[in-house]
Amino acid sequence: MQPNPLRRLSATRLAWRLRGLWRRLGQFRAPLILAWTLIVGVGVAAVAVTAQTFRANAAQAETSHLAPGQALVAGAYRNCAAAHAAGDAPVRRGDPGYGPHLDRDNDGVGCEPYPL
Repeated sequence: MQPNPLRRLSATRLAWRLRGLWRRLGQFRAPLILAWTLIVGVGVAAVAVTAQTFRANAAQAETSHLAPGQALVAGAYRNCAAAHAAGDAPVRRGDPGYGPHLDRDNDGVGCEPYPL
């Protein structure tokens, strides 16, 4: 009767199999460790660069819809989702929380509900 290859290995059996494999690798151990270290190191560096790029793109995306020379207004909601969450939408010009970046059609009402 042959052993079932799909049978789950216990932790002890897995450790013994890995130990045997490690012994059979012999002279290839050091290059494998070096290669693994390089792969993991490059992966960590790639994640760090990706995260940094994501943060830079997010900061740029916050103001990319604004016209040149137009800046975020202090005290204004960052976006319409924040105004809706606070229960202040629609926000009218002159109200606290209003900013020109919330009013896309420039009619004085920001975060207005549009009919579907």
